[in-house]
Amino acid sequence: MDHVINEDRRTFLRRGAMGAGAVWALSLKELSARANYPGPGGALLKGVSPYGPIRPKKDETTGLELLKLPDGFRYWSYSWTGDEMSDGVRCPNLHDGMAVVDEWQRSDVQPDADDEDALGTGVVARPGQPARPTGRIVLVRNHEGGAGDLYVADRPDITYTTPGGVVGHGGTTNLVFDTRRREWLASWSSLAGTIRNCAGGVTPWGSWLTCEETDAAGHGWVFDVGFRKGNATPLIEMGRFSHEALMVDPDTGLVYETEDAGNSGLYKFVPYRNGHMDQGGRLYMLAIRGRANLDLGKFHPIGSRWSVRWVPIDDPLALTESCYAQGAALGGARFSRLEGAWWGVHTGYFLSTNGGSAGEGQVFEYDPRSETLTVIYDAPNANSLDNPDNITVTPRGSLLLCEDAAGNQFTEGERLVGLTVHGETFTFAMNNINLSADYNDLVPAADYRQSEWAGACFSPDGNWLFANIQTPGVTFAITGPWSRGPL
Repeated sequence: MDHVINEDRRTFLRRGAMGAGAVWALSLKELSARANYPGPGGALLKGVSPYGPIRPKKDETTGLELLKLPDGFRYWSYSWTGDEMSDGVRCPNLHDGMAVVDEWQRSDVQPDADDEDALGTGVVARPGQPARPTGRIVLVRNHEGGAGDLYVADRPDITYTTPGGVVGHGGTTNLVFDTRRREWLASWSSLAGTIRNCAGGVTPWGSWLTCEETDAAGHGWVFDVGFRKGNATPLIEMGRFSHEALMVDPDTGLVYETEDAGNSGLYKFVPYRNGHMDQGGRLYMLAIRGRANLDLGKFHPIGSRWSVRWVPIDDPLALTESCYAQGAALGGARFSRLEGAWWGVHTGYFLSTNGGSAGEGQVFEYDPRSETLTVIYDAPNANSLDNPDNITVTPRGSLLLCEDAAGNQFTEGERLVGLTVHGETFTFAMNNINLSADYNDLVPAADYRQSEWAGACFSPDGNWLFANIQTPGVTFAITGPWSRGPL
């Protein structure tokens, strides 16, 4: 992969987060002054969405009422499991983590006319044409398939294989959405042969680091996927463990990785060369100063803050013992099922799916400037937040969490839950997919409302939210009056 960090690309990727993540570190007085919605005691009542009540809304593509959204919001579905993609491959299942990586024809590496024709966009790149905003958003999307047949055949350039290991049905696909014309343009295969590509993280150099959530033989790695295709060579020095997500600090190039396991750690990868993960680096695990092996998955009051240190993982390939065991032996902290992660402006946010007082989830903030870790949210019950999975920082300074209730079925459907800078949660959207007829031969009629949300991410201009429903496997582009609230 070409890891040259083009300034246009860096600016493009950071536009959507500017002014967002950093506001969490401000005082309550500063928050109230900067926020464009009421604070505690104002019109934003506990648990009540500032966008108004949600109702079934018709999909602009199929006409089906697939989502519940506030009035004024519209959405377009695309790329269901089994649909034929632009490269002739049928779309794999289990849509999961996702991010915007670039804007078509804006990158420093321009696709040629044949590439464009193959993608079915109808756009011809002209050599020497200056980069300019086009409105055509490129996303990379994970597929959490397990062991099994490759979803795409005869593509050795994007297929990971491991001698004596297990073949994977997972991988990634790329998509193009035109924000100006409000339509999906293309989708294609970008990485194959991997297992349980759950989440990952967007990079400042215009790619998606996709993570394998497994410790199966020959797997458990991170792979780099660009705006056209992925690199099938794993980034082994980033560690072999049950990866979930990661986030990159664009100011330093340091990468923070979450581990989805009962006993899990937060890891830091320090590359030898910023933006060039393939050239190696050092892996570390978070520990709390003066509190060896502190269990952070248990209840800790909101606002709890600790000074952190980082202990080395000398065997990131886990040839002798797991990365977690290595870190724990040196006093590393324990979390309970770390999952989603996203970088704001100066701080990063990650969550524990079933940690906290009620086992319904915690949200942590990490500040590299002060080397501190803070609990910024603890779900008191499933009504407030039910086992969050993926997370994203929103353009207006809040967090948006994807529920994965793991069969709790507390609500009629799984939700997208907003978390404001004031610590209040509200339901923004709900899964309403209940098909009375087969969508296609791989999506039978069934009630899918309890299927998890995944892959929430915003366009850099803040006008579009992209998200997935994992099963039956479908991607949505959502737009509406965002300025009415904090997302």
